[in-house]
Amino acid sequence: MRHRNRLPGGSVTSLSARRFRVARPRSGYRPRPDYRRHFHRTLYAHLAWPMLCVTSLCALGLVLTGTSMHTMWIGTCLLALSGAFLSPSAALVLGTGGTVALLPVLLNIHGLGLANHWVYGGYALLPLSPLGLSMTRLYQMRATRLHILLQLPQVQSAMDVSDWSLLPTPRAIDRRIQQHLAEHHLTGRKEPALVYTLAIDALTDGEAARDRCALQQAVLDLADGLRKTLRTGDMIGDDLQGHGQLYILAFPNPSHADSEQTIARRLRPLLDASRIGGWRMAVARVPEDGSQLQRLHWHPLEVRRVGA
Repeated sequence: MRHRNRLPGGSVTSLSARRFRVARPRSGYRPRPDYRRHFHRTLYAHLAWPMLCVTSLCALGLVLTGTSMHTMWIGTCLLALSGAFLSPSAALVLGTGGTVALLPVLLNIHGLGLANHWVYGGYALLPLSPLGLSMTRLYQMRATRLHILLQLPQVQSAMDVSDWSLLPTPRAIDRRIQQHLAEHHLTGRKEPALVYTLAIDALTDGEAARDRCALQQAVLDLADGLRKTLRTGDMIGDDLQGHGQLYILAFPNPSHADSEQTIARRLRPLLDASRIGGWRMAVARVPEDGSQLQRLHWHPLEVRRVGA
């Protein structure tokens, strides 16, 4: 029995086809317009260099070949460049069709006595000329998707983490805020984002030096609880070693006017049950209170002291 595998999108394909196939969007799913523009812009920006090399070789060959072979050479160059916009199967069909179409030109050159083994060798390789750039485009599509994926704030925040807690750093939070503002500019939707800062007293008054491991574990337990409480897409950032602060980026429901206090009430039981000691909470609304994390205008919310 032939071994078959089921891809995440639900389609079934053989193992060999899966290895060389470029993943396509799921049926009925359309990528966002800004993603398509960015994808094609990046793809052809990277393809510009191999296309420029092929164009330079075509121009050089046009100068070196005789006048009687210009038609065949120009046809070969156009076939090669067309592969940058076609799938491998379509490029192979086009190359084969171009070979048949240029056969009368080759016979004419042969009748004039101008054909030699170099001409016949180039003519034999003519079907492969668009296939080369087509395969380059195929692998460049994979590299472009990976390039765009690595630019996502969620992926960059997973790589840009704190050594102390393995949580995203403030730079990752600020990058996610900038992406949120860019989406506002593209879509025209004005959905606010809330940034909460949690200043932990034990990290600013010297107590952490005595029981650093216990405090670190308390912060990690609090972060696990926050992940379960917050909505999908919200983020937690760590600036504990530098300023003793924990950041929470939340995207509330825009239809609720009192989202700041609602989210704070959801966080309060977790903070009270944690072992981090005293803390102070403040909130800022993006973009009303600023667009950069280090320049936000904070509004104090709650304070809890040790023993309170």
